[in-house]
Amino acid sequence: MQNPARKKPRVLWTAELHKKFVDSVHHLGIDKAVPTTILELMDVPDITRENVASHLQKYRLYIKRLEAINHAQHAAAAAQQAAAAQQAAAAAQQAHYFFSLSQQQQQARASSSLMIQQQQHQQRQQQQHQNHHHHHLLVQQQQHHHHQPLDDDDLLDAFLLKHTHP
Repeated sequence: MQNPARKKPRVLWTAELHKKFVDSVHHLGIDKAVPTTILELMDVPDITRENVASHLQKYRLYIKRLEAINHAQHAAAAAQQAAAAQQAAAAAQQAHYFFSLSQQQQQARASSSLMIQQQQHQQRQQQQHQNHHHHHLLVQQQQHHHHQPLDDDDLLDAFLLKHTHP
């Protein structure tokens, strides 16, 4: 185990020292830069090859992270642009379709749809009225013949008989 007293103090990478490091790395090229050459170009006393090697390793990781973030941002922006273009094309196509229909066709469609809805509503009301009237007649007829109220089974039988036989 190393004696802590022999361990060199940690290097404080000031903005000025880091600038010398970055200038040296970029002068050599990020992929070709090696700690020994960087150390020579920096020409700073009290910094070891190991200090520069550690800083270079961290700096390369930092650069890779920046590139990954930049790539992700560009990919996201491209995807957003593609989606926006696709939406715009779809909207333009839809607008062209609707404007190509004449006003008479649009009015006829709207009128036809409204008429269908009204007819369906009237049919539902008539059916409800018929069901209610038929139920009322059955109750009166049963009470008249038997002079007793109908129970739920009698009402269900009468309803099923009417709706299952033509």
